[in-house]
Amino acid sequence: MITERHTAVGPVADLEHLRERLAGLADELADAAMDALREAIAAGERKPARERKLTQARRSVEKAVHVIDGLVDDDRRVTEAIDDLE
Repeated sequence: MITERHTAVGPVADLEHLRERLAGLADELADAAMDALREAIAAGERKPARERKLTQARRSVEKAVHVIDGLVDDDRRVTEAIDDLE
């Protein structure tokens, strides 16, 4: 019988917290990209490089969120399997 359930549950909670923080950062990057785009439009510029780079950073963070979602799902399945063994 496995008695140390915290080893399966603890990391899930940590990953969920990290996922939420990253999702918040992605939102902030999206806001910053929109601000850069608005400023460029107001200045009569085309799509600025700053907006492109901020969007690229946002997409990278969103990819990290997606990867963590998979890890959390995997950890939950492990926890459920451990519960079924008990």
